[in-house]
Amino acid sequence: MNNLLRTLFFDEPAGVFAEGQVLTRETASSFDESKLDRDVGFWKCDLFDESRLTWSEKVYEIFGFPSTAPVARHEAVERYAKGSREVLERVRTFALTQKLGFLLDAEITCREGRTRSIRILAVPVFEQGRMVGLRGAKRLL
Repeated sequence: MNNLLRTLFFDEPAGVFAEGQVLTRETASSFDESKLDRDVGFWKCDLFDESRLTWSEKVYEIFGFPSTAPVARHEAVERYAKGSREVLERVRTFALTQKLGFLLDAEITCREGRTRSIRILAVPVFEQGRMVGLRGAKRLL
């Protein structure tokens, strides 16, 4: 992970990405989850099967879901506060059409009812030059 992406994900104050921030292809391509610490959760979303999410244990913990049960994308999106959900969908759609990544600060309600602020990093996944998914990291703010 390059220094710029690391700084954006870890050091910028909470709320700075409340309206989302699109990442350049160069910045997004520097994402390397092996360079991040254990307080970060990792996720993947298959664009051809939107119901299929892959989450690390930490993402399950952030959302308050049991890690033994798969979570469909719509179930996760329902946990976002209305304003955050609208921004998520707008920024995500733009990033997908442009084949870019994004950063977003969002409010979610855990399964237990607690409200949490999170930062999301999303980068595109390509196979044979075709965008097939998104992957990234989530952390508590």
